[in-house]
Amino acid sequence: MASLIAVLDRLERGLDALLAGVALLLACNAMLARYFLPGLTLDWTFELITFLVIWAVFLAAARLITEGGHIRIDILLHAMQAGPRRLLGLFAAVLGLLVALLLLWSGVLVVTESIRWGETSSST
Repeated sequence: MASLIAVLDRLERGLDALLAGVALLLACNAMLARYFLPGLTLDWTFELITFLVIWAVFLAAARLITEGGHIRIDILLHAMQAGPRRLLGLFAAVLGLLVALLLLWSGVLVVTESIRWGETSSST
């Protein structure tokens, strides 16, 4: 099981690097094309860059949560006993899960409304 998690972690890190790298290359391409080859500017690059960066951030955030790498104020945690510290950690995890579910639900509402109204992107 540990080897499967290690493989998935490497895959996630690679995918995160790939998404960020492609976004960087597209941004450089768009900048260079705007100034040096204005006729070859692609109108969809900024939209794709936005989605690539969002996915890269969410993947990196998920990995940071498992590694305890997120920024947090832990002065209170160090002053607490082990039992209340565990309860506070559980409360924070449940709260984080609720926020994630709220984001998921509001995203589903936005997408269904966009589909219902026939909204599409202005880019090609």
